[in-house]
Amino acid sequence: MMACLFSCETSLNPFTNGSIATGLRPIPGTQVHRAIEPLLGTLSRGEWEQQWYPLYQAVLAWCHVQESEVEAFYKRVTAA
Repeated sequence: MMACLFSCETSLNPFTNGSIATGLRPIPGTQVHRAIEPLLGTLSRGEWEQQWYPLYQAVLAWCHVQESEVEAFYKRVTAA
C-alpha cells in the first residue's frame, strides 16, 4: 500500500556519493484525492483536508523516515 504513494521504484545508485537515489516523487495530494474518491464516495473539501490529507502526509513522512534509515544502513554496509 505504501508503494502506491510514489511514482517510481527505489534504486541504489553508486554514483551519488554513497547515497540512495530513489528517484521517488510523491504523488500529489490531488491525485490521491481523485484515486480514493471513487472508493469512498464524494469527499467534501473539509473531509479531505481534515481527515484524509493529514493521513496522506503522515504516511509520506513515515516513508521519508524509512528511506533515511535504509540510506544509513546502506552506508554502514558498504563502508565495511
